[in-house]
Amino acid sequence: MVFEEQAGELIDDLCHELRTPLAVINCVLDNISLNLRKKRNGKQNCSGCIKFIRVARHNTLHAVEIINQILKSHRTQSKRLQPARKKIIIRQFLADVFFGLGNAFRRKNVILRRDVDPRIRWVYADPVFLKQILVNLLTNAIKFSPANARVLVKINKKTKRINGHVKRFVQVSVHDNGVGIAPIHIGRIFVRGSGPAGKVLGLSIVRSLVECHNGKIWVKSREGKGSEFSFILPEA
Repeated sequence: MVFEEQAGELIDDLCHELRTPLAVINCVLDNISLNLRKKRNGKQNCSGCIKFIRVARHNTLHAVEIINQILKSHRTQSKRLQPARKKIIIRQFLADVFFGLGNAFRRKNVILRRDVDPRIRWVYADPVFLKQILVNLLTNAIKFSPANARVLVKINKKTKRINGHVKRFVQVSVHDNGVGIAPIHIGRIFVRGSGPAGKVLGLSIVRSLVECHNGKIWVKSREGKGSEFSFILPEA
């Protein structure tokens, strides 16, 4: 019975996490096909195809990373994720994440913006885990936002006194003006199997990835007004 439950969780995780990169790849291939048809009709050159192929490759590699990380976590007895922390240049990292999701945002004409504290040049985190956190939060933002909406990623510094010592953190927030979350779901939004369908599984994974960095995640939301998901990671 325990084995069946673990296998079921693994399948759920794989299905949810692979959905986004594979959907992007499908969209990219459609664009390549359209560009090639236009070229054949003499209407356009194929310079755009190179960009679309880069996006498809980017998301294919990301899908492989997801499979490797999920399988790794399910093979450990403790189920405790072990992040491979590295110094990440945050502006370039964000640019790569935005690039990978660009087609998804363009299809809905959602404007993606970033606001990074100039004092923050890098963060110390697992790049695969951090990418998946951002991809999940941004995918939810576009999914539950109307056409022509705006999504803002904001990154700034935070300090907190813990046991008499000042601890420094990097806070990342993803704000959208979508449908929002009903108050009844707020308390359990990060729990697997609870809350609005289609959102909670991804958020339970996000919470695990944040917490394995000794971080914390929370949400502020007003139904019909939008949501802001925020998480903090230790600066070092």
